[in-house]
Amino acid sequence: MHELDLRKFSEDGGFVSLCYHYIQSNSKRYPYKLLGTYRDDFALHVKWARKAFRQLSTSEVSEYEYSGGCSNGVGMIFTFDDGLSDHVAAGEILADAGISGLFFVPTCLLTDNLPPNPTVIHYGLAAYGLDRFLKAYRHALESNRLSVDRYDIHYLKGRTDPWGAIRAIKQRTKYDLDHKDSREVLMHIYRDLLLKDNENILSQMHMSEHEVRRLLAMGHRVGTHSHTHLSVAASDLNREDFYREIIKPRKILERLLGTHINILAYPFGGRNDCFSEDQLCPEQSGYEFAFTVEPKLNTEKTNQFSFGRYLPTSKDTIETINEVLSKMILSQGANVVFGAN
Repeated sequence: MHELDLRKFSEDGGFVSLCYHYIQSNSKRYPYKLLGTYRDDFALHVKWARKAFRQLSTSEVSEYEYSGGCSNGVGMIFTFDDGLSDHVAAGEILADAGISGLFFVPTCLLTDNLPPNPTVIHYGLAAYGLDRFLKAYRHALESNRLSVDRYDIHYLKGRTDPWGAIRAIKQRTKYDLDHKDSREVLMHIYRDLLLKDNENILSQMHMSEHEVRRLLAMGHRVGTHSHTHLSVAASDLNREDFYREIIKPRKILERLLGTHINILAYPFGGRNDCFSEDQLCPEQSGYEFAFTVEPKLNTEKTNQFSFGRYLPTSKDTIETINEVLSKMILSQGANVVFGAN
């Protein structure tokens, strides 16, 4: 297994990063239709990437200084967001290939026995469809004394674009509702639909503490992903909220897992979702690295609190991923030879 300092790159090197969420079973018995990468396809991605890029380990990431350089071309890091149950199998595939991955876990899973925000939407829509999900959403608004007129999402099956309605759900829960109200609404939906119908749904959606420990035993590394998975930059966090969502998750993971935690992946990860280095307050929060989802080549010139990643979609193939990464790398003039072999 190769190890390389993430901060130690020449102008001719750098690293790219892939960010995965759902890694679904190929079995027809799999009960939920979620957008993501099939497990067999992910195994092909790993096989390709192992040949095309030098795979990097993050195990010594915090022990280096900005110095020297990397003359062996562009490296790659596999990352995974949301602490999903799918990631155990993904970790096994990587470990079998001798690759160390980086797994970002929302700590509400481990301390509150509750899912992070987006999973409720993904599984709720997959299990119940838009009509029933929106009915539960409106009931949650009313139960929390929030304006249905203001926050409702209009959808008529066969007449309204379903993807537009899904985008509206995400807009409401990520940005329009106050972050505390949004959390209450989504947990109401979780209790009314998913948990009511399946008392074991959390373990089907997400990893347990034991499974996170299994990833560490495989040689992988764990980072934080906030506590409840909210857009930290867009949520106007006060000091107490900042501690709960940013600082405390690092301490929770260190206590539960007995390992040093110094890497954060911003939930959602777009420009509107991420702190600047000054806002993150690394001296206070204890982080040395942070990842966004800006698709870019990370070099020695990249701020270590805004490393970029590319998110493969459910439609991506090895060829399309290779094309995206190629453009990212060549646009920044990296000296590297690679290809979809």
